[in-house]
Amino acid sequence: DDAGEDDISEKGLNIGLRHISLSTSGIVDRINDQHIAEKDLSSLTGDTLQFMWKVATEVNVSSGTVMVLIGVRYKYLNEELVTLEHAYTYEIPDLKDIVDIDAETNTVTFKIDILPTLVAASYSTSRGITYERVKDTELANYPVPMISMDVLMSKNGLSLTE
Repeated sequence: DDAGEDDISEKGLNIGLRHISLSTSGIVDRINDQHIAEKDLSSLTGDTLQFMWKVATEVNVSSGTVMVLIGVRYKYLNEELVTLEHAYTYEIPDLKDIVDIDAETNTVTFKIDILPTLVAASYSTSRGITYERVKDTELANYPVPMISMDVLMSKNGLSLTE
């Protein structure tokens, strides 16, 4: 799904980026609506429902893409109710011009801070997708929480691929 093009300017650099895909094919999507409907959730509260999340970013300089993986999981009484993972791929044609790669440590550093924007857009979209998937269940009363950008970025696993 093409979400359009955006420009980001910082430090005199103007970057064009385009969201090029949201992948759920081959990605985890485990919601058993029947199981949730049959489960006794009468004691379900914000305290008894466990919510877990993950965020990882994969940078591929040669293809000019950044993929953000967002994972969401709900557990109740230590039993998995929902596990969703979504992969968002962004095309950044000038990616090679805005990153520094340390070949010795295989790490990447961005010259401008675009990762928070990509992670925030991806996490926000996953919140909406998750709500849409659980809206007809008891879990509809427990939306994926908003998480500050600082926390998201502090837990972001960043990797470099070829």
